[in-house]
Amino acid sequence: SNFVLGNAQVQSLYPIVYCSDGFCELTGYARAELMQKSCACHFLYGPETSDQLTAKIQGALDDRGEFKSELLFYKKGGTQFWCLLDIVPIKNEKGEVVLFLVSHKDITDNKKDQDPEQGPETDEETGLEVHKNMFGDKPPIPEYKVAAIQKSRFILLHYGTFKAGWDWLILLATFYVAVTVPYNVCFTVVGGRDEGSSAPRSPPSVSDILVEILFMLDIALNFRTTFVSTSGQVVYDARSICVHYVTTWLFVDLIAALPFDLLYAFNVSVYFGVHLLKTVRLLRLLRLLQKLERYSQYSAVVLTLLMSMFALLAHWMACVWYFIGRREIENSPNSWDIGWLHELGKRLGTPYFLSPLATLAPGSLHPAIVDAFPANSSQWNVSGSALAGPDSWNSSQWNVTGTGAGALADGVEVGVGQGGGMLGGGPSVRSSYVTSLYFALSSLTSVGFGNVSANTDSEKIFSICTMLIGGESLEIQQGRYWLVRTSGLSGVRG
Repeated sequence: SNFVLGNAQVQSLYPIVYCSDGFCELTGYARAELMQKSCACHFLYGPETSDQLTAKIQGALDDRGEFKSELLFYKKGGTQFWCLLDIVPIKNEKGEVVLFLVSHKDITDNKKDQDPEQGPETDEETGLEVHKNMFGDKPPIPEYKVAAIQKSRFILLHYGTFKAGWDWLILLATFYVAVTVPYNVCFTVVGGRDEGSSAPRSPPSVSDILVEILFMLDIALNFRTTFVSTSGQVVYDARSICVHYVTTWLFVDLIAALPFDLLYAFNVSVYFGVHLLKTVRLLRLLRLLQKLERYSQYSAVVLTLLMSMFALLAHWMACVWYFIGRREIENSPNSWDIGWLHELGKRLGTPYFLSPLATLAPGSLHPAIVDAFPANSSQWNVSGSALAGPDSWNSSQWNVTGTGAGALADGVEVGVGQGGGMLGGGPSVRSSYVTSLYFALSSLTSVGFGNVSANTDSEKIFSICTMLIGGESLEIQQGRYWLVRTSGLSGVRG
């Protein structure tokens, strides 16, 4: 009952895909700690474990052969125990080795009872050694019979090579969603046009459509992928697989796979505000957290994932920082000209401004007046201090460079002053994002230089939260890093 199953299709590593409860009790490790570790059980090696036998174990796995021997292993707490190790390769219907059955039997008590100086018994008449395997002692080596697995050819193995590659592809798609969705919501929806605008959406990118197709295919594959039940058995029955998936991750995957961009690609009318609902795709990160434990033994993978998660956190903070700055300009009559985004625009020579058209009623705008304003708000150049409202507007303060037709492309109606105003100008989206990311990283790492600072109350509250989150995340990452380093060094010593 003390055994593990290793995947023979992953060369040199042969990760554990299942371990019995008896093995967990014998070694002191939890099942989550053992999954995806090598079935050679390097974590049980210690100073007195024979290097010659451990080399033979690895050789037997590489050669897809059987191996039986007695070794001295170490439990999780450091306690020594003698183990009878038996490696049996398991073949499929094509004769290929797909799994390794590695059994462990605790023979410590037998070793203590046995006198190392006493040799085997001999017959007085013949002088031959006497072995009591038939009617005396039990045979020291257990025998195993592997039953053939009955499964449909359309059932995918959750430990197979194809499923492993597919999981990595879904991982990349999940990171893509985690990066693009917050950016599009904060920089495209908020910065580009008003949420209630009826302006047509820009066409979706090919990558967005491919990600939606991948998520829908992943749902279909999950209905045909095996899983390990609570009793520790691999379930191959199609009906049981469907019931398990429906009761676990189907709802989350369906919400994350809503095909907004795919519907637009087929000319299906989609309200522009629905674009905000794509944030539900971030629920796919819950599936990612479920699979992170599998790669906990690979220090390089763990450190790479930690750095990726920290960079992703900084990206999210940058998007929220821009969102706050934009909202401060649009909705705060008393402090719109002191926010960080307005300060950035003045430094770059592209400040925000209020159009004098804001003082006129919407129906009183003459076409000739409208045509006098440039179509691109970046063509405006304001010299001197920014305007505080339409009442303080003076035509001598505006310097129009270039001509054009139509209203301001990036204009946003804001409630500044008594009559409101049409907001235009401002830094480019590229400069705004780079500056937001710079502020987020400097705040998360507590090395801010103050050149991008919080001025309004909302910005200051967000800055406080960012520094608190940054301190905690750095502490967690450092602890995780040293844990990985310590476990790696202990494995090298073993």
